[in-house]
Amino acid sequence: MKYWKIENVSNQMIKFACKTSSNSSKGVILKPSEFCLVEPLQTAYIESQLRKGFINIEKDFDNTKLALDIAVPYSIERIVIPSKSKMEEAEERAKKYIENKK
Repeated sequence: MKYWKIENVSNQMIKFACKTSSNSSKGVILKPSEFCLVEPLQTAYIESQLRKGFINIEKDFDNTKLALDIAVPYSIERIVIPSKSKMEEAEERAKKYIENKK
């Protein structure tokens, strides 16, 4: 599923409300250079922060590889992007296991 990736590009903490499901929302506080994923809906809080230039929105963010939680702040430095799919890693481990058995 595609989400919006909202990044704090200011030098101060920002807060806004975002949609987490069809009938609920959550408040989020982002420190400088943190980001979070939200459902694609521009709330009044998000629009206000965007107009002030405090946030950057990357629409259509693909969360399939990272599987990050929605409306949870993440630091860019702490996110490790997997280079291989889980299936590729499992195949490599199976080959190594078979080779060690011989």
